[in-house]
Amino acid sequence: MDVWALFLDIDRTLTSAGYEIPQRNIDALKKARDLGHKVYLNTGRSQGNIPPDIYGQIDVDGVISGDGTVVSVGGEIFYSDFMDRAVFEKIAKAVYDDAGSWAVFEGLYGSYTVTGRNKLLSRSETDCTSFEELMEKTRGEKIQVVALNKGFCPDMLSEIRKEMSVFEFDTYYDIVPKGNNKSKGMARVLEITGIPVENTMAFGDSENDMEMLINAGIGVAVANSQQQVLDIADYKALSNDEGGVGEAIERFILKGVK
Repeated sequence: MDVWALFLDIDRTLTSAGYEIPQRNIDALKKARDLGHKVYLNTGRSQGNIPPDIYGQIDVDGVISGDGTVVSVGGEIFYSDFMDRAVFEKIAKAVYDDAGSWAVFEGLYGSYTVTGRNKLLSRSETDCTSFEELMEKTRGEKIQVVALNKGFCPDMLSEIRKEMSVFEFDTYYDIVPKGNNKSKGMARVLEITGIPVENTMAFGDSENDMEMLINAGIGVAVANSQQQVLDIADYKALSNDEGGVGEAIERFILKGVK
């Protein structure tokens, strides 16, 4: 039997509202792993910003986090590329100086945000009342991602684009060290495991998933995906709330339909 590797975006793909994984997804992933197939999270979230209860709902063989900035298999980190501290501090200072901006600073061990400002799809952030407090609480932290609101200083964002990779969403940007993305993270896992790319399924919904879906053996977009993601997908599954990940696994892996 060929071993397949499944690469899963988390938000709005694997999970429904409230970080719950639909039972159809849970059941299909368990059956796939019981058959010897491998399951990897592939998320824009940093390692420290993945909700812990995700691991309480499914078992995984590895995690690609921060848009490919950290790759771990079997609990061991094989690749990492963290944000330069000076770049992180420059962005953070600008956010604290602008009362209309918000950000989530996502690290290997945790995530941090500005007290009293909007938060981004998380329940585990550490609030920091000042730039100085943020610097103190992130001492020794390794920053993978900075999520910034769409209204962030255009001039600084233009400068940031020259030295960092920027992924755009409806209301925010993800900023990561240049040259990293989910597709490259997937490729690194395949290099480690020896699984051929034609035996991969990737699941996503957003712009930062597109290259991963294009380069996978089967690229699956859930029905609630952005239109440009639906346009390039090999298969359009049910929505995240309906268990689209489980549906696609049933169709292509568990039922043997290629």
